[in-house]
Amino acid sequence: MIQEISRFFVRRVFISRVELLTLIFPSTMNPVLLWCLFWLACLRVVSYVVQRVNSSTPSNTYSVTPALPENLGIPVMYDENGMPFVDAFLPDGMNPSQSIRGSLTSVSRDFAVGATHNQSSSQFFTFGSNSSDVFTIEFSTPRFYRHLKAFIGIRPGSELTRTAGSIAVIRNEDAGTAEMIIGATQEFFNSSCVPGSILTLNATSSTGRQVEVLMQNGTVRESFNVRRFVMDGFLGAKASVPWSLLNRIRESLRESGADGRHFWFTSCTQAAISSLPRITFTFAHGSLVYYPEDYVKFYEAEQSCKVQVDSYSETASLNPLLIPGTNVRVTRDNIWEICDSV
Repeated sequence: MIQEISRFFVRRVFISRVELLTLIFPSTMNPVLLWCLFWLACLRVVSYVVQRVNSSTPSNTYSVTPALPENLGIPVMYDENGMPFVDAFLPDGMNPSQSIRGSLTSVSRDFAVGATHNQSSSQFFTFGSNSSDVFTIEFSTPRFYRHLKAFIGIRPGSELTRTAGSIAVIRNEDAGTAEMIIGATQEFFNSSCVPGSILTLNATSSTGRQVEVLMQNGTVRESFNVRRFVMDGFLGAKASVPWSLLNRIRESLRESGADGRHFWFTSCTQAAISSLPRITFTFAHGSLVYYPEDYVKFYEAEQSCKVQVDSYSETASLNPLLIPGTNVRVTRDNIWEICDSV
């Protein structure tokens, strides 16, 4: 290396002197100026040599990229409205005593954190409480609000799914708990499903973005046509259905003696709910069925009920995290899998 630098130095000095000699021909050239130019050329060569030496010296600073987890389970709980949530923590050095409870949602929103730092810079959050079994991720564009609840998106565009590659939510035998699986492999997810029950939706294909919405009550079956489908679950409804279908549900409750106009009904009974139709989302390669007890919540003490489907537009959508008794897996490539939980 030293010999190479020496040869380069001599060669560059020689060339520089030849270049200077070309300037000597004008007889009026000031000799002092010539020497200044010569030494400037020498300084340029020395600077280049220093840069070469520095670039060839190994650095003592290393950037370590942590290995992505595989099938890392994070506990999931459900609130009184059936919404899933997980706990995350601020890592040491920021606010180690601060924990954040975030509702899982199938949209791309990463974090809208209440009662924490009011800032827009990137932040690190840790999932898992066991020091040997945790996953820390940087949310580059978290949304911080002091008076709103926190949300954690698992849609392909979310920070969590983009980083981990795949996320699954698998229900436990206890209906009130589940696990969010970070880096969920295909084999692991398949083992949590009833054989033959996996519905795969490629949200990037044209067929994966179309669905036929059906209503069936006894032998009566009615189609509400093929509609554009989106996987969406931010507003808390279990599904978005055509407006005319939602009105049929409300009318049926009122005909059964319930009193209400929008989503809340008083004087509601289990018999009234049981009389409602099934709602079926039929895709190119399978279907999902909502039974009346899946989309209407009954409050026995108050004898009231709440319709948990809505109608937002001409599109149809569902929240895969709120389908009772099912597991869901999503990849960064926008592939969704839904199955009956074993």
